[in-house]
Amino acid sequence: MIRPESPFKILNRILKPDYILVIQYPDESRQLVITTLSMYNPKFRKDQVEPFPARDDITIRKYYKPVIEKPDYIMEPKMLVGSVEGDFGCITWTGYEFATDVSVNRETARWLWIKRMHDGPVTHSVRSNYYHQVVVTIGGKIFAVWRDDFGEPLVWKKSNVRYTACSWGILRPTVLILGRMDGTIEIWDLVVKSHEPSFVQSLSGRIITGIYTHELPLEPQCIGFCDFNGSLRMFTAPRVLLTYDVGDVEWMKKFIDRQVQRISEFKAWQKTWRETNPEDIKMKKKLGEMAEVKKRMEAKERIKVDTIEATIRATTPTRATRRKPWQFLEEAKERWMSMEVKRMQRLILEKKGLRKDVLERQRAPVLRLRQEERTKKRKIREILNLQDRIFEEAVVFLFPEQHQERRETLLPPLPVSATDRRLTINEFIKKETAFRKEDVFADPEEEIIYNFLEVQAEALAKLKSTPFERTFDWRKVLARGKSRRRSMDIELKKLNKLKKTAKWTML
Repeated sequence: MIRPESPFKILNRILKPDYILVIQYPDESRQLVITTLSMYNPKFRKDQVEPFPARDDITIRKYYKPVIEKPDYIMEPKMLVGSVEGDFGCITWTGYEFATDVSVNRETARWLWIKRMHDGPVTHSVRSNYYHQVVVTIGGKIFAVWRDDFGEPLVWKKSNVRYTACSWGILRPTVLILGRMDGTIEIWDLVVKSHEPSFVQSLSGRIITGIYTHELPLEPQCIGFCDFNGSLRMFTAPRVLLTYDVGDVEWMKKFIDRQVQRISEFKAWQKTWRETNPEDIKMKKKLGEMAEVKKRMEAKERIKVDTIEATIRATTPTRATRRKPWQFLEEAKERWMSMEVKRMQRLILEKKGLRKDVLERQRAPVLRLRQEERTKKRKIREILNLQDRIFEEAVVFLFPEQHQERRETLLPPLPVSATDRRLTINEFIKKETAFRKEDVFADPEEEIIYNFLEVQAEALAKLKSTPFERTFDWRKVLARGKSRRRSMDIELKKLNKLKKTAKWTML
């Protein structure tokens, strides 16, 4: 039997490591699990050569030749590293000369900076085509934009869905293309807005595994998207993303420098504030520790209660209620139907290229209108329930004298003598007030009632002294309107008569 051999056997032990860098976590002996690397290397310029195509068509093959020139960039011992735990940082090394008897040299790399930013493994780190110091990384549901000499993210956003691919725009330095796990792409244009994507489009039903822009200057520019089933989808870029402007490169550099300055100033202010307010920081720490202790105690109490309930259930004999066979079949049928409904909904959304969050956002105005309509109906019902009270308040406002007479009949008669009846209202109020002040009340509720009666008597006296008089009269209004109408008619007749005479004279 012939043993199969790999076609790559000829490369065995040909590629050997020239220099080994050991990367460990800072202040730990634990080694880093690397998921992505990024190191800047200059690219060669490419010029188009013969044969030139007769017409500018993307389907016709074009030929390019790389122009190999020595770049003016000096390589630096600096590399960006992403880890499986969501860390991203920059390492450096010293480098040693090879000894005559040593084939491989080894060195432990030093961290220039490291930051745990992502909530998942850092899967991609892509440098900008126009500003090589700017790098975009994705990991978990977070993407971040960095500058390789600054240890804080300049721009970072978190999504509801995990990011799986990223790429910079080939023509515009401010365009960023991100792919998500649900088959949707986000296109960010930092010139337009940096808090949300410029537009979002669904390309596939599942995960997008890669985004690739063409390196050659094609017209129009092409973008390739790889999805979960192994297919490569090619698209021509929108015309909005094909406009190249030199000012965008300068704007991007100024934007990055401005973000670095802003974050540095904030860090300096935060440091000075911590140095000048140590008591507030200690108090916040104590409050946080107390809250943690309280949470631990509550968790212990909950565990204790659960264990007690479990022991009680274990000790008390309970007779298990046996379900009928048809009950089990009905429950299984209901579960199966619910699963099928969810699956059909998901398939319909995937086939039509719809997303649940977009549909919810589109439904929000309709739901808000329905909620407002329900609120209006509820308020109308409340007003209808209070119609008797509203009617009484309207009567009190429009006919105060009638309401006053009606309320006087409802009040209990005051204990006054025959001589007091001949007193004026002011004297009556003074007398009643003096009498009640001199009296001693045994019950506080009785005092409240008498105080209310005192205020009520004073208010009724004021209403009697200033009765309501109506100044509006319909008859006067109608008479004035008729007189105005009559005078206007007379003036109109005179004007018409003058027009007729002028017309006859012209004829």
